[in-house]
Amino acid sequence: MPDNTITTLFEDSKGMMWLGTNGNGLCYFSPEQKHFVNNCPENTQLQNVTIYSIEEDRNGNFWISTDKGLYKIDRKTNDARLFTINDGLLSNQFIAGASLLTSDGRLYFGGSNGFNAFAPEQIIKNTYVPQVYVTGIHFPYSNDENTSREAANTHEELLYLKKEIRLPYQKNSFTLDFAALSYGESQRNQYNYMLKGIDPTWIRNTTTNSVSYNHLPPGEYTFMLNGSNNDGEWNRETTMLKIIITPPWWQSAWAYIAYSLLLTSIIIYVGYRWNLYVKRKYKRRMEEFNLAKEKETYKLKVNFFVNLVHEIRTPLSLICLPLEKLRENKKEDEYVSMIDKNVNYLLNITNQLLDFQKIESNGVQLNPKPCHLNLQLVSIYEQFHNIAALKDIELSIVLPTEEIYTSIDIDKIRTVIVNLLGNAIKYAKSHIELKLETTEDTITIQVNDDGCGVPKEQQEKIFQLFYQVPDAPSSKGTGIGLAFSKILAEAHKGTLSLRDIPSGGSSFILSLPKVDMTDTVNGNSAHKEDICEMETNKKVNTKKEKTTLLLVEDNPDLLSITRNSLQQWYHVRCAENGRKALELLTEENIDIIISDVMMPEMDGIELCHQIKSNIEYSHIPVILLTAKTTLSAKIEGLENGADVYMEKPFSIKQLHKQVENLMALRLAFHQLLSDFPKTNDSMSEPEKYAFSSKDMEFIKILDEILAEQVNDIDYSVNNLAEKINMSRSNFHRKVKAVTGMTPNTYVLNYRLNMAAQYLSEGMRINEVYLQLGFTSSSYFAKCFKQKFGVLPKDYTKIKKI
Repeated sequence: MPDNTITTLFEDSKGMMWLGTNGNGLCYFSPEQKHFVNNCPENTQLQNVTIYSIEEDRNGNFWISTDKGLYKIDRKTNDARLFTINDGLLSNQFIAGASLLTSDGRLYFGGSNGFNAFAPEQIIKNTYVPQVYVTGIHFPYSNDENTSREAANTHEELLYLKKEIRLPYQKNSFTLDFAALSYGESQRNQYNYMLKGIDPTWIRNTTTNSVSYNHLPPGEYTFMLNGSNNDGEWNRETTMLKIIITPPWWQSAWAYIAYSLLLTSIIIYVGYRWNLYVKRKYKRRMEEFNLAKEKETYKLKVNFFVNLVHEIRTPLSLICLPLEKLRENKKEDEYVSMIDKNVNYLLNITNQLLDFQKIESNGVQLNPKPCHLNLQLVSIYEQFHNIAALKDIELSIVLPTEEIYTSIDIDKIRTVIVNLLGNAIKYAKSHIELKLETTEDTITIQVNDDGCGVPKEQQEKIFQLFYQVPDAPSSKGTGIGLAFSKILAEAHKGTLSLRDIPSGGSSFILSLPKVDMTDTVNGNSAHKEDICEMETNKKVNTKKEKTTLLLVEDNPDLLSITRNSLQQWYHVRCAENGRKALELLTEENIDIIISDVMMPEMDGIELCHQIKSNIEYSHIPVILLTAKTTLSAKIEGLENGADVYMEKPFSIKQLHKQVENLMALRLAFHQLLSDFPKTNDSMSEPEKYAFSSKDMEFIKILDEILAEQVNDIDYSVNNLAEKINMSRSNFHRKVKAVTGMTPNTYVLNYRLNMAAQYLSEGMRINEVYLQLGFTSSSYFAKCFKQKFGVLPKDYTKIKKI
């Protein structure tokens, strides 16, 4: 049973028992199935109603009174039709069991307002199929019918006749009215509708004849509608109305065309600007590329000349060294003096190009000193006098009557004047004048010649680097001199200019600011260059045995002349390159190494690095001789452990003094190691004594081993060498070179220093010599007196005093 509450029982004309329930419909008992069966499980009209009474008419149809009205059940189709107060009933509420079928076929049903009587045959179904139309449209906040028609454009044609309406974007909220043309009980007409594009499914079986839509986005929609009459006869034809919501102006087709044009214009403009940017960038890169190529070409030229100068400096050394010997062995004469001056002139030219390279890298660094300008010009005049005479050119000098003093970097000003005189000798025909003038605040030096002069359009260009006057009658130069001279003049806050001489020729004018040097001149009548040499006042242990030098040079002539010059003071061993020098180090004891930098197979920098990184040779001082004068080259040499960096061409006397100074520093360090007590401050600066950090580390390791084994009588030098992982011969040579003592002497000296320390701390003499490994007290006393000059007992008394 569908429900446990039975409100009524009825037996039909066929003898079947029917039961009415309270809210669960109508059911009957099936004899075949032996249980109750729901009459229409899918029939929702009898659901949720209370059945009060059941009657059967002559046609076999059931009439059922409920609390919602009177139902007719067609037994053939099982369709249900509801009759209510709208159909003529006195009330929708009936009374349980109050029903009667009379013999003439009339039906009576009692209700709350009386009984209802009717003949079932006289109730006919409405079979008219109504037409369905959309009858009107309304907009919120607008009650004016004309305004609504105007908005929907229906003032000329009725809405139900139109297939399409167009609404502005502002009218995207509206209400549609529709109707089915069935006037019998029209309030019971039903409708199905859907707005395609908005409603996902049909809205079905509604009796409401209007629908509202709000805030529809712009677009095209189709409203579909069908309806039925009061008895549920549906019109199968669907009424359709196309509704177009026009977009706002900013979403219209013209707006999108404008947007497209604007976007196209922006793209074209951006493309134009990008193309312009790329062209400018390409142009800038090309300019940078051309500038880089010019700089590269410029550097190649400078490097070419610098490399050429490096090659020249070695032959210059070969000229200078014999000339130095010649001037020592012979009396001064005019020809030797002239050779010497012009060798120095050639050396100055080579230095000039190297100085120019330094200026390009680091700028001009001046070293101004007080200078007697008259004497300097006379010196330059004498240097060029013989050269001019050989070319039949008269060289004259014009000086003021008073002496002129000023503060300048004399080397750089000499470079400027030498350049100007050198150019004048190239182009002059018969006369050159060197003239010095002064005013209240300016010093002017002029170099005048009677040559062909310089064309007006090229007078500014000649001060540009590498520029040369085309079709010049003289031999071509490097194009560096005047540019270099102008840089040096401007560094002194002066100027270098050119003007034509009316009678023919050129006048180069160097103008310098005048500096008041009265106080300096009165206080120092002569300004001499200080020559700094290390003086060792403390007496050191002098040996008759000569120091052994290793000379490493790939130029045979320079190697031969340098060896011959140094042999009067030292034993000299020779090697052609760094590799052979290392082989020689394993065979002989070398005190100092003098090496060239640029050599085949192994250069001087690599040789220096190999020596200073090897504990067996790191104590050997290294002097580098090179034609490279750049700051970076010097730094590279010093970073690899070079003790001295000398430029070619060099003086034998200068080289001899450098060797003597290095040896004096070594002897001073030996004395420092021998003294007691050692000072940590002096020992912490090994470079002060020309020793590397590896040598200091070697001494530190040596002292640490001795501190551990100092009381072991049987601990020998062989054990010590084995502990440091060195052969006995190499260990002996290393200790001798670093400390100036043999290993045995160094061990004894260490023990005696420790003994002095222990005695100073109050330890007894017997305890001291036993703890430090001495075999007897007499031997200990003898050694102690030999080092400190007093016996151990007296040393203790002296310390107490």
